[in-house]
Amino acid sequence: MAALSLESIVLEILPDFGVSVLKPEQKEIIKHAAEKKDCIAVLPTGFGKSLPFQLYAAAQKRMNQGPGSVHVLVCSPLIALMKDQTKKMSRISHLNVGYKGESVHMDEKIKRGDIDLIYASPETLVGEPEWRTAFQGLNVTLIVVDEFHTIYTWGLQSDKGKEAFRGCSIETDENVSDSESEVTDFESSGDFDEL
Repeated sequence: MAALSLESIVLEILPDFGVSVLKPEQKEIIKHAAEKKDCIAVLPTGFGKSLPFQLYAAAQKRMNQGPGSVHVLVCSPLIALMKDQTKKMSRISHLNVGYKGESVHMDEKIKRGDIDLIYASPETLVGEPEWRTAFQGLNVTLIVVDEFHTIYTWGLQSDKGKEAFRGCSIETDENVSDSESEVTDFESSGDFDEL
């Protein structure tokens, strides 16, 4: 039943995202999120991998009546990606979007639960106890690991066979999902060959 309500809301808000029709793979990603199932989406660059979790966040917010009711947490490896995504999403009236480190004001809004779609680095999610506690106190319904191939290349080993500099990447889900909130992992990448 919840998936049906979610589906109708997604169809209603789709034009606000500049899209008229979802691709089958995008529908499948949203379905997995709604059913609290893990999902790995390995799709080409420019396919629209971010759209499903953005739509999911907006639809969940509408279903649950307002800001602070639902939070989607996006683990992103690069600040440039976070800036780009939050800038693109700023035109969507259905969502309050921001990233940890954007500004002191934004960080406070995130901690208060005023931001629906939150972007943060693996180091923030794992390496900063204050932020880990803050995220665990929110109603996080979906965790997205964007560019998940970087978990392997940056989080487990480097391309030269040495220990990677970004060990926090591999621990992100485990540490954030210690909260009592329902959490579903969603991972997207454009390059399966790097796994």
